[in-house]
Formats: sequence, structure tokens, C-alpha cells
Amino acid sequence: MAHHITQAISSTMEMDVPFSKPCPHSKRWWTRDLTHLCQCVNHLSRKAYQMRGLPNHPCHEELKTLKNDDTGQPGSKTSKATTSGPPTITSPQNPPMAANHEYQPSPPRNPMEAQ
Repeated sequence: MAHHITQAISSTMEMDVPFSKPCPHSKRWWTRDLTHLCQCVNHLSRKAYQMRGLPNHPCHEELKTLKNDDTGQPGSKTSKATTSGPPTITSPQNPPMAANHEYQPSPPRNPMEAQ
């Protein structure tokens, strides 16, 4: 009896339920972790662009590490990515910019001013 009911349901499903046709442009390999990593890279890229005049700023090294790291965590080759938010710009390895940056005046624009 149960076999007949199961067979009736299966045959009805095969006749009436259409197959799904996924869009050819959908990215089935994209995950929330990849979205988070993309947001982290974008955040650090914006910060690095803002600090482009300070080549010793820690955000440049963090961005380089994040782009080269397989896991997405700055400075970590073993931990997995988390969804806790954008990475912090300062860390124990990279103190705040004011602590390790010395003021260097820019060179004069006019060579005659240097004399």
C-alpha cells in the first residue's frame, strides 16, 4: 500500500513539477565568506588610498598581507575568515601611525627656494 502511494507521488512530481533552470550568470561558487573578504579588501584599499602619502603606514602592509593570504586574515596562514566586520587598522604588531611616524617636511617645489 505504501509503495503505491510513494509511486503515485513520484510519478505526479515527474509530470507536473518543472525542473529548475539556474541562470547561466549565477555564481554558485560565491559564498558569504567571499563577500566578507571582498568587503575587508575594499575597506583596506580605501584606507591605503587615503594614506598613500605615508608609505610606512601599517594599512599598506595589512592590505598586502590580506591580498596575499589564502585565508583572508591579516598575518595568519592558518585561521579561517570570520564575519566579525572589517579588520582593524592597528594591531599589536602594527602600532598606531603617530607612534612610529616621524614628520618629514616635503622638499621645496621651486629649486631656487632650496638655496
